[in-house]
Amino acid sequence: MMNYGLVSIKHGFMIAKAVSACLGNGKNNNADLMSIRTAAAETQFGLFKDNTPDGAGRGVTQVDADTFYWLKDKALELAPGACMRTKRNWRERIINDFGIDLKRVEHADLDYNPLLSFIFTRLRYLVVTEEIPTTLEGQAHYWKKHYNSSLGKGTIEHFIESVEKLPEISL
Repeated sequence: MMNYGLVSIKHGFMIAKAVSACLGNGKNNNADLMSIRTAAAETQFGLFKDNTPDGAGRGVTQVDADTFYWLKDKALELAPGACMRTKRNWRERIINDFGIDLKRVEHADLDYNPLLSFIFTRLRYLVVTEEIPTTLEGQAHYWKKHYNSSLGKGTIEHFIESVEKLPEISL
């Protein structure tokens, strides 16, 4: 049974790819894969349901409240003279591609909206200056450092094991 508004794992893969098409897929062209793997580590890609109200995070990618509001503020800032190709125009890109205005989104909205979860996960990785690694082990370290943090219970080994359980999906 899928949770967090996902219909299937393929549905989640399609959402992650659409979000990366909107916000950029990174220099190594693998931001979509990093988001997919993050969902695998955080909720077994929607198969694990966190029953803790307002727990460690919300949605299929378990975005915590502090990170959500910090990213929302960053996405709403617009650098002077920003255009569609600059990272500082994230809000406009999301409005144009998905019809979602981040000004109106609240943390609880991530609970059953995988699109919002993947948007905030992609935004989280966008603010990191270090490029997303290309290897699974490199991505596990990157996730632990930039997403799960030293305070998070997740381990590098957990990330790798969770990703290895994901079925292969071709889109």
